Amino acid sequence: MDKVAFAYRLTGRLTGLVWLCLCLFGCSLGEINRQSKQIDDFAKIEGRVLNQSATQNQQAQMYVLLFQENAGVLELMNRYAVTPRGDYIFHLLPGEYTVAAFADDNLDVQYLRGEPAVYLGMESGRPERFVMQKGEHKVLPTLVIERAIVHSPLTPTTTNFSPVVANIGKVISLDDPIFSSANAKMGLWRPVDFLETVGGGMYMLQDYQPNKIPIIFIHGINGHSAMFSDMVAAIDRTRFQPWVLYYPSGVRLDMIRDYLLRAVNELQAKHQFQQFYLVAHSMGGLMARSFVQQYQQNPNGATLGLVVTVNSPLAGIDSAATGVRTSPIVLPVWRDVASNSDYIKKIQAERWPEAVPYYLVFSYQQGKDGDGVVPMRSQLSLSLQQAALAIVGFDAEHTAILKEPVFIEWFQQLLVAIDTGD
Repeated sequence: MDKVAFAYRLTGRLTGLVWLCLCLFGCSLGEINRQSKQIDDFAKIEGRVLNQSATQNQQAQMYVLLFQENAGVLELMNRYAVTPRGDYIFHLLPGEYTVAAFADDNLDVQYLRGEPAVYLGMESGRPERFVMQKGEHKVLPTLVIERAIVHSPLTPTTTNFSPVVANIGKVISLDDPIFSSANAKMGLWRPVDFLETVGGGMYMLQDYQPNKIPIIFIHGINGHSAMFSDMVAAIDRTRFQPWVLYYPSGVRLDMIRDYLLRAVNELQAKHQFQQFYLVAHSMGGLMARSFVQQYQQNPNGATLGLVVTVNSPLAGIDSAATGVRTSPIVLPVWRDVASNSDYIKKIQAERWPEAVPYYLVFSYQQGKDGDGVVPMRSQLSLSLQQAALAIVGFDAEHTAILKEPVFIEWFQQLLVAIDTGD
């Protein structure tokens, strides 16, 4: 068992994890605290775009562009493929920004002069900038695209996309060294360093193939995508194409959910796939539950045909709640995975959508409460027991289940059954 996961379950206090990190990984307490606060400082903007241009192309995907001016240089910082309803979300550092939107008539994901567009403040003839404070949440006025802009004041001097934007749809191998235990630990304890050096993102494991159903594998806390290597190797690659969501597990779960929503929207707009599946391990299952609820409210044309959560703390973790109260530092993610947290209460209050097939997998070990990491009572959340089409248990440790032959065989059979409608 991973030493961090061992401490996470057995110390009963996440303060033990802080000292374990210091001893085993050379982490600086001050640096952990600084990066945790930086994540907590992220602001959030959201809004909506409407396309009312006279030459409206029904196939055109709308994109929102986020700009920031640094030392007189206008930088394009981010891009978002809006949902079918026109919604968008950005998580960003405090600062001064402005936004614009365009309808991508030629489907090249780039704004070209002549394409219908709009920018915030266009009524006055100049871009309207807004300042975001630490932790602020702001809803911007609706952007209405009516025509092409002849003279756009929003031509960026440079483009400064973060790796997680550039990595949406990037093809990679699970043998790539970015999928390592060291990087996973960095993502938990130093998520800002992870975002800047590793990046993460929504990766494909082969070039996109239109006749194959995407299966998105989502790791948990202190995890990485290569942990699914045995499962990926076992799936029928003539019917399915595996994708992996790789993220710093120390950040708030809604940030990961919003990124997953954004990545699915962008890839569906580009490739027009008709359905996709989710497989989520451990804490990834908590995030996936929130994703499902949000996605079903605003689907993008692709059906969510299957969700499997594996050994997920669906009712939260008591030791995380203790850590939030008593630890000398508090990782942002602990606030969400803590039992009785606002995050847990919110997702448990919402019903699982009946249209989404759900399978709940748990595991146990003899003489232990649960799988050695997540207690049985948290794996078997009552509300999701009622929603699941099947509840399946295995004799396996928390992480070792992902390599357990009996579990992998069950997963293969499930894919066949879903695929054939049995």
